[in-house]
Amino acid sequence: AGQFAVTNERLSLASGGLGWNKSVRRRRKEREVEEEKRGCLSETSGSFRACSHDFRTYTHDFRTYTRDIRTYTNDFRTCTHDFRTYTHDFRTYTHDFRTYIHDFRTCTHDFRTYTLDFRTCTH
Repeated sequence: AGQFAVTNERLSLASGGLGWNKSVRRRRKEREVEEEKRGCLSETSGSFRACSHDFRTYTHDFRTYTRDIRTYTNDFRTCTHDFRTYTHDFRTYTHDFRTYIHDFRTCTHDFRTYTLDFRTCTH
């Protein structure tokens, strides 16, 4: 199960099980979305161009569930930069990732030098 289901499970428990069927349907849908996102990140060598809709639709994921980015080690395994320190950048520059075509699986550059604007990365 994805990270996103955990929050709703906690909310359901906190409410004493009220709306259980609705919570189950929501968790099922979120699992489907999470599986789709994982599949999308795995396709075309992890190119973000193929996943542009994920970054447009799930902007809040990168702000709230920062640790999720660290779980995609199969896609980001060769990157040298630390995504954990860029919650602000993911929130502010989401539009950059919708148009960015670099394959992060083969990225070796340190993106910490691009804290102002990811669009300045040219390799």
